[in-house]
Amino acid sequence: MNETLTTVFIWIYIISIFVSLSFLLSITKRKNIPLNLKYLFLYPLGAVLVFGCFLSAWFDLIKLSTYLEINSISLFYHMGFLGIFILMEINNPRLKKLGKYILVVFFVALALGIYYRTDFWKTDVIAAHMGLFIISTLYFIDIFVDVPSTQLSKIPSFWIIIGIFLHMVISIPPNTLAHYIKTYFPEYFVVIAIISLTGPIIMYLSFIKGVLCLKNHLKS
Repeated sequence: MNETLTTVFIWIYIISIFVSLSFLLSITKRKNIPLNLKYLFLYPLGAVLVFGCFLSAWFDLIKLSTYLEINSISLFYHMGFLGIFILMEINNPRLKKLGKYILVVFFVALALGIYYRTDFWKTDVIAAHMGLFIISTLYFIDIFVDVPSTQLSKIPSFWIIIGIFLHMVISIPPNTLAHYIKTYFPEYFVVIAIISLTGPIIMYLSFIKGVLCLKNHLKS
């Protein structure tokens, strides 16, 4: 039962990547839309490429250790791409500057996290997610200090950044506790796996919501 439930969530996760990619590709030819929205399709595309590396390892086309290295290095793309997307939406100069410093600091933390990663501590994943959590928090501070004239629910990037924020909030605890739970409470590890998958699923669904919001805005 546990394996079946985990498999279902894995498939939902994979499907959400491909569906969000197709939605984001549908707006690439639209004119007069922000660059970060126009090229956001590159993020799920990167996830598809990493998934391809996973399948290659699954079918013994590459070594599992090679896939794990690629997955760790892809965290630079993960944090850099989403971090820049968020920074482009922050209007307050001080908050934007602070966000840039934070991104650089967590790039260094991520590099150290990859170097010092162990089977027990996923320091690389934790570093990348913490960096994005803090930068997305700066975005929310920005819109509460300087409330946009447009209703928030009608801003595509607002939905996307909510998804990124929720992904980080949901994913940090299970990634921190994963090996501990697997070692001492293996019967509950399925819960950790499902929670870990729920975060990115919500984020990819938020990408879809952002595209739908943009299309509604362009129609009006």
